[in-house]
Amino acid sequence: KFDKYEQLKLSKLLDAGDKHVSFKEEYSSLERAAHLLSEADVIITNRLHVLLPAMMLGRLALTIGSDSVDSKISAILQDMGLSHLFYDVEAQHESFSSFLNRSLKNKNANIEITRLAVNNQAVNTKKLMKAAFGT
Repeated sequence: KFDKYEQLKLSKLLDAGDKHVSFKEEYSSLERAAHLLSEADVIITNRLHVLLPAMMLGRLALTIGSDSVDSKISAILQDMGLSHLFYDVEAQHESFSSFLNRSLKNKNANIEITRLAVNNQAVNTKKLMKAAFGT
């Protein structure tokens, strides 16, 4: 979780003109969380339990974190061929602003690549379950 100072810095970076930036720290129900995610244009998170549903809902889901701390997220994205949607704050190969602009510039392509990766993952999981359990 970001502290309030980090949220303010990120909000100033993201807030531009007609864009609205909000931070959601908790949800009252699964239904409410799904509604908020489905209504969002872009989701930026460092939480796996936000990333996966956002991807399944077909939203542009960007992750921010460090590979050393958030290795589970970076590994999943790498396995799915989506590592370009992970901003590693420790590596700093590019500024967050550049990462965000690049991701938004290619928004539709990133959403389509994510959709294909999610579908491929579902197919592979079904094959694995069938091989393991015969179902």
